[in-house]
Amino acid sequence: MSLASTGRKTLLIDLDMRKSMMNQTLEMNPHKGIAMFLSDSSMSLEDIIDKSGKYHKNLDIIPIKVFPPNPAELLLSKRLDDLFSELKTMDYKYIIVDTPPVGLVADAFRINEFVDATIFVTRAEYTFKSSLAEIQRLYKTGKLHNLTLVLNASQQGTGYGYGEYKHKYYIEED
Repeated sequence: MSLASTGRKTLLIDLDMRKSMMNQTLEMNPHKGIAMFLSDSSMSLEDIIDKSGKYHKNLDIIPIKVFPPNPAELLLSKRLDDLFSELKTMDYKYIIVDTPPVGLVADAFRINEFVDATIFVTRAEYTFKSSLAEIQRLYKTGKLHNLTLVLNASQQGTGYGYGEYKHKYYIEED
């Protein structure tokens, strides 16, 4: 939403073909989806892009309709290459690809060849610390393009640090 709100065309692709929650979260009931496109060469990209603008006029979505029994095979298919080749010719400034968590399955590594950056979204007091070590290893080895990390749901502390400085800096004194 933030990227679409900048006025630039944005596409969100749900490639978590194992345990996606996007349809449920966004209350979508798609007629067709990415797994169908990857498994059926007669289906066009236009058949699966939701351009309804339900969430924002600049946000299009490629959802999952069905969870296939062979997600790894579908991601290794030439149709995935075709998908990203065709998307390059379209008018999208940003393309966001949601994948299963890295480390559980190799999906993100396959998709890595098509992306400019990888963003790990973690959650304070939820993400295992061992996952952070894995992210650090991936960063150091450069296995994922422009790896960055987002920490959600962190609480602002009351202890020493920038938060205290910011608080004191912006309070006007009489």
